[in-house]
Amino acid sequence: MGTARHDNPARIRRVSLKASEGFSLMELLMAMTLFLVVLGAAGAVLGPAQRSANDDIENSTSQAEAQASLDRMVRDLRQGTDVITANPNQMTVLVNGSQISYKCDSQDLKWTTFQACYKLTAAAGATLPAPTAANVVFSRLLNGTVADPVFAYTLPTVDDSAETGDEASDANNTPDALSPTYVTVSVKTPAKGEKTVGGRTRTITFNSGFALRNIRYAVTNGIG
Repeated sequence: MGTARHDNPARIRRVSLKASEGFSLMELLMAMTLFLVVLGAAGAVLGPAQRSANDDIENSTSQAEAQASLDRMVRDLRQGTDVITANPNQMTVLVNGSQISYKCDSQDLKWTTFQACYKLTAAAGATLPAPTAANVVFSRLLNGTVADPVFAYTLPTVDDSAETGDEASDANNTPDALSPTYVTVSVKTPAKGEKTVGGRTRTITFNSGFALRNIRYAVTNGIG
């Protein structure tokens, strides 16, 4: 006849308590130290990567805004039927009886270390208004100076404008400065965008241009 086995209740309690033991203080401190080392190493890698990503976003945004502003300026000036002003940093044309002028040598009212291009409008013959924050088209402009202008004009090879007593050939006459055949536009902006700290240090240059088809047709009586 077999004998029944009776476990010792005190022994069971000792085993249960031993099995439920947690980490010692030393083990916890070592684990926390290791976690901080890993976290610091990850931060050293991810921090510069995040800053670089932010710089790339500002660079991309700056390019998109500058391109859109340049396209708008070229589109407006191309429609001109008469040139009122053809200066290195300001061009004014007449469109449907109204003046449209882009003035690019005035201080940016928000980013005061830069120039800005302002769109000014007025009725034909009226005085153009002063630049304001409401009519800025191209901000943070690096050029727009005497040494680095925005506009350049290609004049006709001869003076073909209509004038009283005009001779058959104007080859020896001076071309009309207000009847350019082509206008080149160049704008420069910082790649850092609106960031005041950090960002890309290079300069982004956008070049465009347009032929003054409407004006050429007007001065040549539709010949072009």
